Amino acid sequence: RLSIGMKPEGGGYPTKLDHFRFIRKSGYKQWVEDVSANETLGGKPASIRVILCNDIPEKVLNSQLASFRSITESDEPSGKSWQRQVLYCYGDGETAYRLKSRESGERERIECPNRECPLQAAKKCKPAANLYFQVPEIGGGMVELITSSWNSIGAIEDKLEEISGITGGILAGIPVTLTLKADVARPQGAQVTIFVVDIEYDIREVMAAAVQMKDLRSLSATHGRHAASAPSIDEWTD
Repeated sequence: RLSIGMKPEGGGYPTKLDHFRFIRKSGYKQWVEDVSANETLGGKPASIRVILCNDIPEKVLNSQLASFRSITESDEPSGKSWQRQVLYCYGDGETAYRLKSRESGERERIECPNRECPLQAAKKCKPAANLYFQVPEIGGGMVELITSSWNSIGAIEDKLEEISGITGGILAGIPVTLTLKADVARPQGAQVTIFVVDIEYDIREVMAAAVQMKDLRSLSATHGRHAASAPSIDEWTD
């Protein structure tokens, strides 16, 4: 997973970073720094070369409204305890699925009040988006970045739409650069520094990759048709 925040020891809200940070699972839902991946990418990268993995924009960036609740879990043999975030409610602004029972995981479907929801008014319901991609420099596995920033979500959605328009709908296999840049916001009149995740791309590189992907898909389809029409072993030996 790619992170843009760091949780303090002992719990609490994560500190925003000015660079990307790779983390990995260690033990039961615990995340630790992926030292090897971070060193490969230069320690504290503010930009990373990635490959998009799906033609459908909503599967590249899956966004929704979400509300989390913090619960305490413990391991009796060791006596250790930790905080874990549980997805309490999520939806698309029209329909929401709210946790009815934490023990069973059962959810009830409700009408999402969206802006009129008390959770949003209390800033306990925010956008949540999962961006999926591959990082060639650290291997071919899928990497996920989670953001709750309206600015980041909007910027990424716009770029995916641009790229899809350039390539005629192809996103899978397209190389882009994921960036993290400082910006200024003025919530309630106070100036604060925020960090926005965005996508940058070279139009010539994107067009060349799209042509290559079209050729590969055409070749694959041709081989598939030939394989379907090829005689079976029994037909060869009759």
